[in-house]
Amino acid sequence: MPAGDVGCVLDALTARFVGVEQVAREERATRLKRARTLAAVRELAAAVDAKDPSTQRHSERVAELSARLASSAGWAADRVVLLREAALVHDVGKITIPNQLLLKSDRLTDAEYELVKPHSAVGAQMLTDLLSPEQVDWIRHHHERFDGSGYPDQLAGRGIPQGARLLSVADAWDAMTVARCYGAPRPIDDAIGEMQRLASTQFCPDAAALLLDLYNHGTLELLGVARPDAGTGIR
Repeated sequence: MPAGDVGCVLDALTARFVGVEQVAREERATRLKRARTLAAVRELAAAVDAKDPSTQRHSERVAELSARLASSAGWAADRVVLLREAALVHDVGKITIPNQLLLKSDRLTDAEYELVKPHSAVGAQMLTDLLSPEQVDWIRHHHERFDGSGYPDQLAGRGIPQGARLLSVADAWDAMTVARCYGAPRPIDDAIGEMQRLASTQFCPDAAALLLDLYNHGTLELLGVARPDAGTGIR
């Protein structure tokens, strides 16, 4: 090969190598920036939990249970990670709720409840540039109800993203079984009964069934939930 041709080939290879290196550097920088930003958002979510001592680690517990539900539903490992990541910051929109509402010890009035309801949409908007569109949808819709009476968009049935349906069950379970400023935790049997009663109205029946299956197999014990009678399954 003539020397000139060799030089051209070397120049082309060098340019290609430089281009690949530049892309790799940009990708690393993007991943690092996203990781740092998401870490800051998680700290913000932890600050929301810390407003009420009774809800500390709520987001972590919901993230863990959401991931277990997704695994039980047959999700691939990488998608389980995505749901866990979204669940960790599902309540970040509550940072906009005044403390007198967030920490109120008795039932919210209808007017107060209307002030609380936007938090899922607000949180989703806050995370638009940090999470994938699918993750943002899970956060936005985790307070939708299977019968269409939830918020913010009154989605119903399978129109609710599956991740949001799982997150809804995990969030409600933690709210029922952990003490809050407005009341003591429910006995586990009562919480199980409520989950069964509200399947097909508030909760997706498939998602509720997954939680009950985890309970019957003792998996929830790792989250501090023990069955009153380990020999009796609940269906």
